[in-house]
Amino acid sequence: MSKASAETKSRLLGQPHGTAEHRLRKNITFWLASRCKMLKCFRCHKQIERVNELSIEHKTSWQRSKTPKETFFDLKNIAFSHLKCNIRQPQNTCKNGHNNYAVIGSQRSCLTCRPVYRKRYRAKHPEEDKRIYRKAHGWV
Repeated sequence: MSKASAETKSRLLGQPHGTAEHRLRKNITFWLASRCKMLKCFRCHKQIERVNELSIEHKTSWQRSKTPKETFFDLKNIAFSHLKCNIRQPQNTCKNGHNNYAVIGSQRSCLTCRPVYRKRYRAKHPEEDKRIYRKAHGWV
């Protein structure tokens, strides 16, 4: 698209052409999702009422996937959610793909991976394991 063409389209639309295209695509997505009765938020399970609340998100993290490109474009991994629910939601999966997080102390920890990491740590640091055992039994 030439610069003159882009300027003409922007002038006619009253906003940049790219912005107008994005808004049009989002309106079409909202309309189609409402026709298919798919406007239930993936996170909070409440109805998405307005187009400006709509967000498209991945059910499982594509960035932590072993095949990020395939996971990103996998339509079975796509869901709709409220924009605020999608933004607030912390990362749900660990680097190994487990969806089993808990807050331990002040840190989020994967409950599936934690025993494995602890076992590896203890194997590398046996003196630390003995110190913790002695302290727990009052032998310090």
